[in-house]
Amino acid sequence: MNKSNTYIFIYSTVLVALVATLLALAANVLKPFQQKNLEIAKKLEILHSVNKGWDVSTADSKNAYVDGEYAKYITESLAVNYKGDTLKGSMLFRLIPTTKWTKTPLSALIQYIYAIWRTAA
Repeated sequence: MNKSNTYIFIYSTVLVALVATLLALAANVLKPFQQKNLEIAKKLEILHSVNKGWDVSTADSKNAYVDGEYAKYITESLAVNYKGDTLKGSMLFRLIPTTKWTKTPLSALIQYIYAIWRTAA
């Protein structure tokens, strides 16, 4: 069975468009879950900064545990934006960083070597 170049090109184009559509749809469907996970991660980091929330690995539901511990120990949370306005409540966890920190291969290698050196020392 001989396939022409046109057939292969059209088939590949349709397949790529279909996969791209499915990936975009999946990204849009999963976005609220990603936002909730980011919020839980931020809350857990705040809890760890006050030496709380270390039993999260033994909890049945990580999200419920972190939300409960956060409500119990953190009575007020706020942030100040670049204008000096105070942000409170749920707006605090919706802050979007202005820069993305990406690891270059060299910085990742340096961090890896440093981690090995610290454990050996």
